[in-house]
Amino acid sequence: MTNKWLVGITTAPRKRVTFSDSLTSLLKAGWRHEEIVVAAEPGSVVCDDSGLSQIIYNRTKLGVFANWRMLLNEVAKHMQEVDVIALVQDDMQYATGLKKYLEETMRDDPAIYSPYTSRKDAFHAKPTQPGWFRSVLGWDMCGACTYVMRPEMVSILNNQFVESTKLNKNVDAHVGSFMRRKGRPIFIHNPSLVEHVADDNSTLGYGKDPFTRTAFNFSPVSPTIPPTTTVEL
Repeated sequence: MTNKWLVGITTAPRKRVTFSDSLTSLLKAGWRHEEIVVAAEPGSVVCDDSGLSQIIYNRTKLGVFANWRMLLNEVAKHMQEVDVIALVQDDMQYATGLKKYLEETMRDDPAIYSPYTSRKDAFHAKPTQPGWFRSVLGWDMCGACTYVMRPEMVSILNNQFVESTKLNKNVDAHVGSFMRRKGRPIFIHNPSLVEHVADDNSTLGYGKDPFTRTAFNFSPVSPTIPPTTTVEL
């Protein structure tokens, strides 16, 4: 099944620029330039001639959470035009064939599919088979690296997700908490099909933490035969 996509990328200045490599990986995973929108904090390194659909340059620094929330509102304006929307970060490596795999395995229900699975999430959820399984952590979920949703879920998030944070971070925790309160699932994947390549390079100054900031059993190639789509429904 072929879907119309819109992929939003948040980016910010980093000690080691990761945007270009992350974009290249996204394209190799199956997405096209014209499907991608970027929300760039001041000082971000983004190629204007890359053929992307849109680059939003923030005039002033919004911060991690506020920039993500702004991009959510921006992509929600296009819900009637697309079948799938993804919100991703600028420091990711994607499994080849990921776009096609998502199209084959995502259901139409209002849920978030996260092909990125941290070691912490896998440790608590304890997957026993390949495929999608339900995150059990809520507020303690690690990694708003790659959220993929149908338009209905985007609408729910954009209209009902009113969280604010004084620290202007922790997108994963706030989204995880919101989804648990609403009784909506976040599905993560075994193996992880996205890797988080930044560590001490984080704009927030976090140090390297393999348990929470790296993927569980990352596979650089997406499965060719879809396994069980979801478990623990």
